[in-house]
Amino acid sequence: MKKPTSVALIISSLLLLSGQSAAHGATVKQFTTYYACAKGGERSQLSVLAHQCPKGYKVFSGRTLGADMRGDLLSNANLSNANLTGANFSHDILDGASFAGSTLKAANFSHSQLLQGKCVPSNKSKYCLNFTDANLTDANFANATFLGNSSGDLIFSTMFTMARANLSYANLSGASISVVNMAGAKLSTAYLANAQLRQVVGVPMLPAMWILADFNAIGPGGDDTNIGFDGDSNLNLSGLNLTHDRFYKISNVLFNESNLTDAVITDSYIGGENFSSANLTGVMGAGLTGIPAALPQGWELIHGYLVGPTANLKGADLGGADLEGLNLSGAQLIGANLVGANLTGVNLAGANWSNDGADNYYPNMDGTTICPNGQPYGSGGNC
Repeated sequence: MKKPTSVALIISSLLLLSGQSAAHGATVKQFTTYYACAKGGERSQLSVLAHQCPKGYKVFSGRTLGADMRGDLLSNANLSNANLTGANFSHDILDGASFAGSTLKAANFSHSQLLQGKCVPSNKSKYCLNFTDANLTDANFANATFLGNSSGDLIFSTMFTMARANLSYANLSGASISVVNMAGAKLSTAYLANAQLRQVVGVPMLPAMWILADFNAIGPGGDDTNIGFDGDSNLNLSGLNLTHDRFYKISNVLFNESNLTDAVITDSYIGGENFSSANLTGVMGAGLTGIPAALPQGWELIHGYLVGPTANLKGADLGGADLEGLNLSGAQLIGANLVGANLTGVNLAGANWSNDGADNYYPNMDGTTICPNGQPYGSGGNC
């Protein structure tokens, strides 16, 4: 049988009648309308939307209880303005798909994918994935990976859009979503545990305590790691997990009870900042100015560096610094300049002085360096 030549989406030869969808824990029957082409009583491959049928075919419609499209390749599929309540798209490949204006209440997109590099707009759309104005209430995007592309300036050429989408009570836990237009998207009641929302264009409605900074949506419970902040000021990052984050030329940022493990803060003003309850394990702070209101016990700002236990002081210029009595246990001192520094009474237990392997790169010390035992380096001093 000749297949339709202009059908918006070919799903499969059958739509599986399956499932009941749950909204807020209640079990509710949700029906989906589908459209297809038929001739002489013979049904073509099914289509959610059939804008045209080949000559001799007629459009007919039906209803199904939750369309099951698990694992389908839906590249360049047009599901615009369709009723897909309760549909199952888990593990699908969605490159080029359009759900613009569709009703997708309680739809399942868990583990579905839009892969970066695969985000190429179809011939009929400027988007590689389109959820504009879609109703995604209670939809499940758990562990989905949507990595969009930009053809140039991020602000003007994002090819993946969720603009004005209703994501009320949607589950985005563990999802990784980037290079996306979320202007006006409703996320205020969405579940974002361990979610990554990167390179977000436009201003979405976010849950309480969530903010948009440097095109990143961050907040309590989200995956806020490995983010770069450049030139930001007046941000409240209190209580967030900022592990491996990078901060450059920031000012007036609150880090109360934040986790800054292995974070990098450079060339920034931290005057008045309260770090007393922040976790600074492995932090690298360099080129810092201002006087912080408070630092965790055992930490100090010296020569523009955050100095304390486990501090990352690789390559730090601490020449002539008075470090007497400090706790530098577990600190990274590879390549640091300690010429003329006073290390009397310093706790260096577990400190890393050199790279492993053949190209050891020890700190720079000479006879003017005073070692923890109070003796000059090289003259009885034990550094």
